[in-house]
Amino acid sequence: MADWKVVREYQFDQKIHTTGLRTAANNPDLFAVALMNGTVVVCDTATGRARFAPITPPARVASLNRKRQGDNQAWIPNFALSPDGRWLRTINDSWAIFDAVIGEEHSAGELFHLTADFDPVLTPFSPDGKRMVTSSSASATLSANGTVATNTTTIELRSVPDGKVIGTFPPDPQIYTGFGQGIMFSADGKRLLILGYLAGSARTAPPAAFVRETETLAVIGSPIPYPSGRGGQFWLTPDGTRVVIASNDRAISVYLVDTGKLAFPPLLHGGPASCAGMSDDSTILATVSVDGLCRLWNLKTGALAAESTYKQDRPSVAALSPDGRTLLVSSASGLVHRLQLTRGAAAPLLLPRTTAPVSLVQFAAQPPTRLLWFEPREAKALEIASGRWVRGGFSYPETDGGIAAPIRRSYANTLRPGDKLIVRSTENSPTRAWTMGESGVAHDVAFADSIAPGGLVLSVTGKYSAAVLTRVAPGETGSVRIWDLETGKRVATIAGVTFQTANNSAVDVLTNFSPDDRRIAISTPQGIQVYEIKGEKLLFKITADEKAAFRAARFSADGTRLLTGNAWGKVQVWDGMTGNLLQSHQAHGFIVTRFDFSDDGRLFASGSQDGTVQMWDSATYQPVGEPLVHSGAATRVSFSSDGRRVLTAANDGLARVWDVQSGIPISGPLDHHRGNVHSDYSPDGRFLLTYSGFGTPTVGNRVWAAPPAGRAGRAPKWLLQLATICAGRRLTDEVKFVSAADEFDRLDELRRELAELPADDPYGEWARWFLSDSPTRSIAPGFTVTPAEAKKLADELSAPDPFIAMLARDAALLLEKKYSETEPLEREMLAHVIKREGTGGYGHGDTLVRLAQTLVMVGKFVEAESVGRAGLAVREKFYSVDASANSTIYSVHATIGSALVGQKRYAEAEPLLVDACARFKQRNIVDPLAPAVMLQFRNRISSLVELYEATGRPEKAAEWKAVAAALKP
Repeated sequence: MADWKVVREYQFDQKIHTTGLRTAANNPDLFAVALMNGTVVVCDTATGRARFAPITPPARVASLNRKRQGDNQAWIPNFALSPDGRWLRTINDSWAIFDAVIGEEHSAGELFHLTADFDPVLTPFSPDGKRMVTSSSASATLSANGTVATNTTTIELRSVPDGKVIGTFPPDPQIYTGFGQGIMFSADGKRLLILGYLAGSARTAPPAAFVRETETLAVIGSPIPYPSGRGGQFWLTPDGTRVVIASNDRAISVYLVDTGKLAFPPLLHGGPASCAGMSDDSTILATVSVDGLCRLWNLKTGALAAESTYKQDRPSVAALSPDGRTLLVSSASGLVHRLQLTRGAAAPLLLPRTTAPVSLVQFAAQPPTRLLWFEPREAKALEIASGRWVRGGFSYPETDGGIAAPIRRSYANTLRPGDKLIVRSTENSPTRAWTMGESGVAHDVAFADSIAPGGLVLSVTGKYSAAVLTRVAPGETGSVRIWDLETGKRVATIAGVTFQTANNSAVDVLTNFSPDDRRIAISTPQGIQVYEIKGEKLLFKITADEKAAFRAARFSADGTRLLTGNAWGKVQVWDGMTGNLLQSHQAHGFIVTRFDFSDDGRLFASGSQDGTVQMWDSATYQPVGEPLVHSGAATRVSFSSDGRRVLTAANDGLARVWDVQSGIPISGPLDHHRGNVHSDYSPDGRFLLTYSGFGTPTVGNRVWAAPPAGRAGRAPKWLLQLATICAGRRLTDEVKFVSAADEFDRLDELRRELAELPADDPYGEWARWFLSDSPTRSIAPGFTVTPAEAKKLADELSAPDPFIAMLARDAALLLEKKYSETEPLEREMLAHVIKREGTGGYGHGDTLVRLAQTLVMVGKFVEAESVGRAGLAVREKFYSVDASANSTIYSVHATIGSALVGQKRYAEAEPLLVDACARFKQRNIVDPLAPAVMLQFRNRISSLVELYEATGRPEKAAEWKAVAAALKP
């Protein structure tokens, strides 16, 4: 929209025909108008003066200058200017070429006769203005039943301005070209759209559109039939690959030239529609309809790119700019609006899964807002705003084959120091508990006994271990085993429990710990059983109605209450120590699926398979507001840090943000494009994460800009003004929408007002982004990543990572002790990591250490020391120098020690090797080492034995030989 002013006005002696204005595509210095007296005038734009006397289109056969029945228009103005403005072509029932500079007629010729009431079809110039297409003369009549009888018409390519035939479109047995006319060239002039009939008699054959090559005159692709009497306008896209047909049945159809088939379903409108232009790059189609709306469509996908909020009272005349960015729309009031296509609606940052399973994607606690991206061998950090990989990731404690399926502690959405993860490296390896530190895994412990996959529940605090439900058939009894996550030792076994399901599905909402880690609630077919963990004592049972089993259970934030939800949609509140029923609410119409709490515990939410989410006050256990409604079963509820907003998700693949107090949605549906979507709020409240299917490579993650939280009080005045300008309407005191065209002039003033707002103004940030027309505008407010950068990131994540295959091959070669093959592979891996991540990152450090270990084994001790020390320097940036915290430090010390032994620098090597081997030995006693780690331990013992033998200490050498012999295979 802009401030429109009349710059120049032109006056003519006759009225101008309603469709009688033409301009030259590449020459703004002239225009042509058709007057109601049947003449055409060519004028200079600067002065508005006619260049020469009005032109009367020749009519060698008097069939056109007549009135159609019921039509008070004396003639139909079919004429065109060449793109360079040099030539004017008129079409009556004959064609003629005029010099647009002096008005001289250069050539003319007959069109075929039409005794029926048909309009000649406009035949434009080729893009270079040097060619045009005509049809040869032939008779045509209209029968009483409305069918056309005509001879076959020959289509001719002629030169401009002499009108000489330079090519004749050859007859085609599949095509009957009665009244066929060329109507549009492609932008490069190599293709031409022609209308005709399919083979057969015109009385019976359906009309069709054909595309021909201009040079060879051959038909391209397949004919495109269209219903007789329903086709209104026909367009060939500038690239010549698609045909657009606007019909009078509310639809615009786009066909592929090569196949003759629809590119996508028809573009539907509220009434008969017509084209208003296409962008030069063939990506945007503008349409107008009698429903009063203008629309812009993506010609590649058929998606609606934009729709004007301003609805006209009647069909509009519109024109699209060549770049597809600006649409001129005339209104019934006489105003002309310039509508600008924005850079698109706010979009999420799409993060597809790689081919390697990504077991976990969670927000990191520390700013800037990042996602921790867990892959089998490392966790990477992605800065959300920029979409760039940044520092903050970490390597895992040494495992064999990487990790599989870490599981977060229940009900949390941000990974913080002190949180616990339960991980498994391979199917046969022990399950491990990781305690997160500031810069990675601070504590790693193996569970004392084996755990079947699935059925893991972590306590809220992480103090106690997961509860593991043994897999049993429904109706049979099993046990709940509980481990201490600090030591890995089992602290309780609750036996004789009958479980509801055989596969432990939904175990995290049916079994959970109290916040003080003293009690555990276990759901059974008969009800809820609450046990004291210490002593494995049953405290109480809550019996379920036989027709309404409990389907969700959770202790309240303070542990004094136990919340349950049943299959009938009831939410019940019980005393958490005695099991006495305190309250019961029929909150939902179907199964209650889960409970989720706000960070401060003041609110909680219940979700149901009926698609509703109900907010509750934790102090009174009374409902807050009306239920929030989804079209699918609720799967997850996440509160903003201040508790004012709530993000809900459902199994219809949609998520939405709501105001907690009012229950009003404050975002549109966030489409994750996959069922059973889950969602999280970022710690700073600026971003939203939707995800599903952990461990499934094809399922992606999406990060969205959260709606602005604003401040207490009323919304700013300028927000209503912006909405008024965009809608072109204002609401009166009588609650009627009226035109607000006078507000358009305030847009520039509003832009200046927005520019002066503080950078952190929540609404201002969104408004500035909304109005931005910068080609580098970000994908959404809060982001700095552009659409092009976001697409590049998504493409990179979608592509298979060759490093995963390299790692697998390297591990196999090491176990086979094929070090001569391992060395070149690891050098290739190092080059790959440097190219992908640069130097100084955790991936760079790990690959250096890996290479150093191999260099020791091939006898390149000097280089091994240098590479090992470089790897150690990188690792020490990410891990505590206190080697007792993690093997990532002392294992590098061991490698450097072996390199020093190879150089006979025994005094320097001894303390490094002794300390590292002692730690390996201690670790093996607690937890049998993985094969790859065991191999490294054996190699380091060999170096230590060599050291003692070389320095004359055979007793020490014998001691470590005994250790090696006692190691498990």
